[in-house]
Amino acid sequence: MSGSEPINTDRLEGKGDNRDDDGDDPADEFEDDPESDAAEDAQQTIEQVVERGVTDSEADSTPESGVETGQEASETAPTSGGAGGPSVGGGESTTTVSSGDELKTLNDVDVAESPQLAGGIPAAIDEDRDDFHDIRNDIVNADILRAEEIFEERLTDEEIDAAVREIEVQQEIRLEYDEINDASELQIGQEVLYDADRPKRGVVEDVDADGTVWIDNEHREHGGGVNLEYGTVYADPEYDAGSGASVKTYDSGRYGLTSNSEVLKDTFSAADRVQTAREAGITEGNTKGDEMKVVDLDDGSRVFATPVEAYEDISTGVVSGPKEAINNNLRSPKVVESLGGKSCKAEVTEGPDGTKYIAKEGVPGDLVSDSWGVMPESMGSEVEKTMAAAYFTGNADLHGANMKISEGGELVIIDNDSAGYGGAGIGEPNVPTGISYYEGDVGMRQSPTESNPRERIYDLAVELKTGERDLPVEEHTAHHQYAHDAADYAIRAAAVDSSYDLPDGMTPSEVASAPSGYESASDYSNGTEIVVVNDDGQIVDAEVGMVNEEDNEITALEEATFGAGTPIKISNFNRVVEVY
Repeated sequence: MSGSEPINTDRLEGKGDNRDDDGDDPADEFEDDPESDAAEDAQQTIEQVVERGVTDSEADSTPESGVETGQEASETAPTSGGAGGPSVGGGESTTTVSSGDELKTLNDVDVAESPQLAGGIPAAIDEDRDDFHDIRNDIVNADILRAEEIFEERLTDEEIDAAVREIEVQQEIRLEYDEINDASELQIGQEVLYDADRPKRGVVEDVDADGTVWIDNEHREHGGGVNLEYGTVYADPEYDAGSGASVKTYDSGRYGLTSNSEVLKDTFSAADRVQTAREAGITEGNTKGDEMKVVDLDDGSRVFATPVEAYEDISTGVVSGPKEAINNNLRSPKVVESLGGKSCKAEVTEGPDGTKYIAKEGVPGDLVSDSWGVMPESMGSEVEKTMAAAYFTGNADLHGANMKISEGGELVIIDNDSAGYGGAGIGEPNVPTGISYYEGDVGMRQSPTESNPRERIYDLAVELKTGERDLPVEEHTAHHQYAHDAADYAIRAAAVDSSYDLPDGMTPSEVASAPSGYESASDYSNGTEIVVVNDDGQIVDAEVGMVNEEDNEITALEEATFGAGTPIKISNFNRVVEVY
């Protein structure tokens, strides 16, 4: 058990008396004439009122009227229960004063702060009353003595009595109930007291995924839920946990609840609203709008869930099937993040009907394609970080509509469906996609136009091959193997790049020396067929197209399946692997 002991404070006396609007005692007007019989009679009446704690109107009710003060209070006093919850020990707490009983005053309770007095207001005044919020707020914002005066000035004795009873119940709760620090400890239907600047008592109607607690489900349309960060919740320790539904809460991540892996695994249970992509206004993409679900979470963040079965159709050229789609989406983001880039994470989840989905973290921000790939200058090296990391996943669908500029100024990959087969063709062996694919906007992809990640790719390749950097995927997986294959290619590219110095001992054997007899441009002629390492570190067939002996340089055309081959300028003849 935990709770705070009540703190005794000196009480103002005479809380039951009546005051004019200016706060003066009505008897004061008679004091100027102490000899007046009227003054003497009035003074006696006021003393009786103060002693009994009733109003002038009640004092004027003579026994002949047949209505006792207490009986009248019983008929008119509102219920005490704050937000409508039951009292400690069971049943409804009501203001019932039997005939002849005195009304209670603030002298009868011990409170430490004004907000604790405010906690009694809902039991005293109907929330629909025009001045309800004004009175409660005035009490909250006043010091303790002024708060008591507000009670005296603005509430009737019956209202004070109802408020006092509720305050006493809340004081008992603070002593007897358990203090809750995590909303997940609560149960639906459990009686609680939310102890903040406006204490509220009731039962738990709902708990959102972000930990927002709804007491009696009031004010949901106004966002009036309870946040445990801004107050203390006391909960009934005797509550039978089996009688109420358990709740799940989650911590927020970089983009909100959507960034929590547990939320992604339990997307539909954590959902606030579920729409199809088309209903949510998404009109682009290969995935059909009635298949992908847009899941809104309680904090406003989103999850994008695509049914696994949607990947069985390979006509889109995205991926070879469901298994590859799952592996690419679960593993590639881990590789990208471990290498300094940014990528949305994903998990497999299950829908209400048992359908399996790939649930992807929603990233707030603008699509790169919206700006035609033009990156803000403020992003600095963030573009290179993500593009370099993506190289090691082989993401062959890295166009502007699959990347976002986050609100924090980061370049984030939001689609990893194709991050695995390396662009060699669906179902074909992994062949690392060339570094040049990640440099600038190639083929009108509306990808970052000024990306220059080559040097960073070289650095990461060296770290991977020397063991300075580990990957968060199992060694036996295709993604681990692909990353290391891509690193091998990058090392070869670095070895033939005169602008980069590889560490000693890392030069690959293929480019350690030139073929015998072919160490300079004069050793070659137009039409000579060669095997050469291109700028992406790939070993390709080529044909010499031009010899420049003056500059000791040759130009070879890389063999191409379609159209003209890519020209390769060669001044470092070590990159020639073989001459036919």
